[in-house]
This record gives sequence, structure tokens and C-alpha cells, in this order.
Amino acid sequence: MPIKWHPDPEPANDERLLSPIQAAAILGVRMSTVAVWADRGRIPCDSQTPGGHRRYRAADVERLRVELGRPEVPPPPRTPHLPTRNGRQRELLSAGQVAAVVDVDIRTVRR
Repeated sequence: MPIKWHPDPEPANDERLLSPIQAAAILGVRMSTVAVWADRGRIPCDSQTPGGHRRYRAADVERLRVELGRPEVPPPPRTPHLPTRNGRQRELLSAGQVAAVVDVDIRTVRR
């Protein structure tokens, strides 16, 4: 009889690990700022991926967000999709999402 694989249950919100780009978006800073803060011990780097990418606990990021007095970031709205010629769909990104991905200020994207 084959063994059935069961995915791990979803971790509690405060146990989730965030990428640097996610942490930066929540904190309203650049990814490089998050890295500097981690190097200086202001935000603990909970773990790293096998490739060496940092991960931060959601609870630590939230604690720092409150400490900085930053507003709570609402979850992003569902992203609309556009059909393409071959029938597949592509995702539209907001200016904020583009700014977070390329690590620039949102005003630069809106120009």
C-alpha cells in the first residue's frame, strides 16, 4: 500500500517566514535596508534558504513595523489577468508590486 503524502498544516501567522522583498514591503523600506537592519541585529534573520537567501519571521517584521510607527499594510487585492493570444493568462502588477520587485521607490515607477 503506497504511503500518502500530507502537506504540513499552514503555519500560524507569526511563524510564517517572509522573504526580504516581503519584509521590505511591509516595513515600507528597501530590501537593502532590511539587510542592513538584519546585519545590525535590529531584525533577526530567522533562517536562510539552501541558496543563502534570508528569511524573516512575520512576527519579528510586525514587531518592527509597530516600533517604527508604520501603518499596517492591507493584503494586496486579487490581481486581474489579461488573456493572451495563445489563451494563457498573464498577471498585471500594481505600481507598488513593481517597485517592491525591482527595489525602487514607488515614485520612480509612477514616472
